[in-house]
Amino acid sequence: HTPVLSTGIVTAVILALALFFPIGTLAETTTQFILVVFTLVNLSLVFLKIRKVPTPDGAYTVGIWVPIGGVIACLLLLVGPWVLT
Repeated sequence: HTPVLSTGIVTAVILALALFFPIGTLAETTTQFILVVFTLVNLSLVFLKIRKVPTPDGAYTVGIWVPIGGVIACLLLLVGPWVLT
């Protein structure tokens, strides 16, 4: 089943945001939210690695340095605009 109500609500919210806020502000805020989400995902991967949670069979695995690097990169991108101005 298609989630018609949810799709309609999300469409209305996006339309309202696009009509009442400058596109530059929306783009900047969206980018910041995405970086926060990536930071949280990488932090969760670090905690999974530290706790030695077994990976499912056939899963692609990386060293702990990859999610740590992701956290550092995302945090630098988040604070960079304030530090450089």
